[in-house]
Amino acid sequence: MNICYKHSLWFAAILVLATSCAIATTATLKPGGPEDIGSGPTVLTHLYSPGGLGGLGYILGQPNTLTRNDRVLVRFDISKLLLQPKAAGRLMHAEMKFKMDGAYIRDISSTVEVTHLALDTAGGLVGTDMVREPAPVVGKLQVNEPKIVKYTLDVTKFVRSDLAKGRKFTSYRWRDLTAEEKGNTFLSPWFVRLVGDASDMPTLELTFEDGRKAK
Repeated sequence: MNICYKHSLWFAAILVLATSCAIATTATLKPGGPEDIGSGPTVLTHLYSPGGLGGLGYILGQPNTLTRNDRVLVRFDISKLLLQPKAAGRLMHAEMKFKMDGAYIRDISSTVEVTHLALDTAGGLVGTDMVREPAPVVGKLQVNEPKIVKYTLDVTKFVRSDLAKGRKFTSYRWRDLTAEEKGNTFLSPWFVRLVGDASDMPTLELTFEDGRKAK
C-alpha cells in the first residue's frame, strides 16, 4: 500500500503540486494460544482461566448466580518487531478489531471499557493482571443488542509505547462497567461475551512506514 502526501510549493507566483509517497505494509497479529487470552473473576483472581471459561468463552460480568465481575485479558506478541530497527518510529497505525456478543445483557445496554496494560513479563497472562493498575483507557463501547457486533479501536499510541520500551507483548483488558457497578442483582447469568473462537479471534492490524512487517 502506498501512502501519498501532496505538497504545495510556490515558485515565482506559479503553484507547483508535488506528490510524495511512502511505501506502507500491514501485518495482522492474533493471540498465539491460551497463554495470550483468558478470563476470570476479579473477586477470586486465582480462578483466572487461560483460554476462557469452559463452553462460555471469554466473559465480562456475571457468568452465573454470583457477583464475580469477570474480565478478559488479551495480548499480542510483538517481539519480532523489536528485531527491526526503529520499529516504534516506523509504526504509522495500529487497530485492534474484535467482536462482542450481547446475548446475555440484562439492562438496556452495557458499557464495556477496554484498557491497556503495561506488562513487561514474557510469561503468560495471570489473574492479578485483571486488577492491575494503572490501566489507561483505550475506549468505552456500548453493547446494547442481543447479537454479535464488530468493534474497532485505535491502539497506535499504546503499541508504539510498548515497542519503544522494548516490551515483547502489547496487552489489553476488557471489563463490563455496567455489570460491575450493579452487581448480580438478578442472581442469574448477566454478561457480555468477547468472541474468541479459533477462527474468529481478536486481531491487531499494524501499518508500517516501510516494507518491513512481522512474520
